[in-house]
Amino acid sequence: QVKDSTCKVIYSAALMLDDKNNVIEKATTTISNDSTTNEIIRYKYDRFDDKKNWTARTEMAESGKPKKITKRKITYY
Repeated sequence: QVKDSTCKVIYSAALMLDDKNNVIEKATTTISNDSTTNEIIRYKYDRFDDKKNWTARTEMAESGKPKKITKRKITYY
C-alpha cells in the first residue's frame, strides 16, 4: 500500500504468483480525490533461459489484449 501525507491509502496492489513465483496477475487500486480506479493486468511468459528464468513476457489488459512485451537478458557470473 501507498499512503499520502495524511496516512490515507491512495494505491494498493495484490499479486498472484504461479508455482515458479512468476507474477501471473496484478490487481491494483488507485484512489484519487473523487474516484477509484481498479485495474487487472495478466502476464504470460513467452521464453525462458536454460536456468528457467524468464527472458520474454507479455503484459495483457483484463480484456486479454496485449499491452506490452518485456524482454530481458540475464548475465550470469
